Amino acid sequence: MSIIATPLGWIMSWMYEIIQNYGIVLILFTFLIRLLLFPLNIKQQKGTAKMSLLQPKMDKLQKKYGKDKARYQEELMKLYEEEGYNPMASCWPLLFQMIFLFGIIEVVYRPLRYMLGISTDAISAATNILTEAGEKVSGSNAQLVLVNILQGNETSYSADVIQKLKDCFDPQALDAIMNFNMHCFGLNLGEVPTFAWPIILLPILSGVTSLAVSILSVRQQKRNGMSKEQQKTMNSMNVVMYLMPLMSVWFAFSLPSGVMFYWIASNVFSFLQTFVLYKFYTPERMRAIAEKESQKRKKNPSRYQQAMRDARRAQALKEGRTFDESGVNLDDEDAADEAPKKEPTAAERIAEARKRMAEKYGDEYDD
Repeated sequence: MSIIATPLGWIMSWMYEIIQNYGIVLILFTFLIRLLLFPLNIKQQKGTAKMSLLQPKMDKLQKKYGKDKARYQEELMKLYEEEGYNPMASCWPLLFQMIFLFGIIEVVYRPLRYMLGISTDAISAATNILTEAGEKVSGSNAQLVLVNILQGNETSYSADVIQKLKDCFDPQALDAIMNFNMHCFGLNLGEVPTFAWPIILLPILSGVTSLAVSILSVRQQKRNGMSKEQQKTMNSMNVVMYLMPLMSVWFAFSLPSGVMFYWIASNVFSFLQTFVLYKFYTPERMRAIAEKESQKRKKNPSRYQQAMRDARRAQALKEGRTFDESGVNLDDEDAADEAPKKEPTAAERIAEARKRMAEKYGDEYDD
């Protein structure tokens, strides 16, 4: 994650030079990232709206071809092609969000490297000394623990161990660590939460904000319209929805407070973002937008639609089946009957009229 974390660390470092408070920087940085990712959230919302539009048609296909999996998949891909829906499109925003999330967590866990620019060799040497002293540290929380010890907030270590830690850094790096302000709202973000007041607020707020985001997300997803199968799946996930906030509380007592502080800020902004997204981009409005875009794509097929159509035709030719220009399987009587009929030309209408007259009057009409 260093490829993503390095530029994000530069941004946090620049913010810290101005504000000189790690907690406030975390809040502003989280807000900035959420703002940058907002267009991706809108795109994901559009994808959800499109899926809700397609769901009745998908249910119809399931009832009709459910026993024939191959045929069902073929008809489903045809539906995606006609509607211009790419099932993978909604995955891209989520993928980018996950990449940014891991990059942000990397910066939050390792402020000495990404914000203060201290060498990894010095940090590794200090971490080894902590391990030898019996401290249970890992590559993820070691840097926040180091700050807490060197600033004198942790008094359980001997003067000899603390001196060895200081010797790992050059004077400039040590000065940067000693002056690194990790206190915010009376909380030391470098220490691991305990049941003491007020640090216990962080685990509690972590669980409460996580639960609030989960409840709001589920509520809005139901408003979007869900099939019976989706509702069953959602109901089975209710246990997970309540279990995850409890797990975040449990994890809070084993991680530095700075990580929990970021997690709380992220949950708060996620809640506000979800609320605003569904307030201004209501399911009804998103469905109208999706329907309008679908009509445009039917007139002017996208590259994705054309690629899907070409793939289906190639498969049909391989299997000896035929398709018309609109992509209807002519070997399927049901599909052919449901296909929109082309308007006959003037010559075709005249020929059809003559045929009917000949059938009615026989050879007399031909004469």
